[in-house]
This record gives sequence, structure tokens and C-alpha cells, in this order.
Amino acid sequence: MEKSRLNNWYAIFVLTGEEDNVKERLKFKLGEEVRLAVPKRRIKERKEGKTREVVKTLFPGYVLIQGDVTEDICMQFRDVPGLVKILGDKGLPYSIDPYEIELISNLIVEDEVIGYSLYCMRMDVSELLMDLW
Repeated sequence: MEKSRLNNWYAIFVLTGEEDNVKERLKFKLGEEVRLAVPKRRIKERKEGKTREVVKTLFPGYVLIQGDVTEDICMQFRDVPGLVKILGDKGLPYSIDPYEIELISNLIVEDEVIGYSLYCMRMDVSELLMDLW
């Protein structure tokens, strides 16, 4: 098996809101053959005057998969509930550009969650100071 193919990332289109469920179903079905990811972002949301921290899916409707995705593995995807289609052609998926995956990987701080940007963190501190005055 070629090492470069093992490092390729692919996108699977799933029902929005079902990303984590599909990821778990695929993990159960495929075991350790591939790595699955649902990148998320941690944001502050203001609702009814209260600010709270929430974690939201970065790419709603997609599960990312890393590994040697062969035609046999693609065939196993067919009966997974919530999975819509593999982004590709003729039964094989298109690989995601390594540069794009590197950008996402550099932002992830814990597990699959992208943390706050320093700009947002500075804004939160300045808002806090304004509230104190």
C-alpha cells in the first residue's frame, strides 16, 4: 500500500446534523482501517442577553476520512444510515488538497475542535473591561 494514499483525506456528504452519528457508524463498520473526523469550532453565542460557549460543526453535512479509501471500502459506505454520497467520480472519492487539510489541522487545538482566535479572545477581554466601567 502506497504511503501517500494512506495520508489522503476525503469528504463524505451526510445528512446535516447527523455528522457524529455517521462518523460513529463508519467507525464501527470500518474499525481502524481509516481515520474519521468531524471538525468543530468553539464559539461564543449570545442569546437573550446571555453569552454561552457552544461547539458547532465546522462543515455541516460532511465527515472527513483519512486513509486508503479503496473501492471495497466505498462499497461498505452504501448502507450506512445518514450517509448521502461520497464526493467523487466512478465510485472513488476525490482527495482533498493537502494544503486545505494542513490549514484545518493547524487550527485544531483539542480533539477535533478549533479553539478561539486570539482576536476573539482580545475582543472578549475588552468587552469585559467595558462592562466593568
